[in-house]
Amino acid sequence: MESYSSPRRNLGDGLVARWSTAADTEGVAALFAHVFRESPERPLNTVAMAWICLLYKSPTHRNRLRLRIPL
Repeated sequence: MESYSSPRRNLGDGLVARWSTAADTEGVAALFAHVFRESPERPLNTVAMAWICLLYKSPTHRNRLRLRIPL
């Protein structure tokens, strides 16, 4: 299997770029729930949150998911 464990890149101001892992599921889901909502006043997008959780926990998709997120 192809490996995607590249080194972390320092982006400055405490931000780093790295490949996401299964341990990041909750954080990435929360990010999507905040970003993909109709407006800042609207509630969190629970559909986007559920979709991310499904992608991260599904063995079919786990090896194909290639999200880079700043932490």
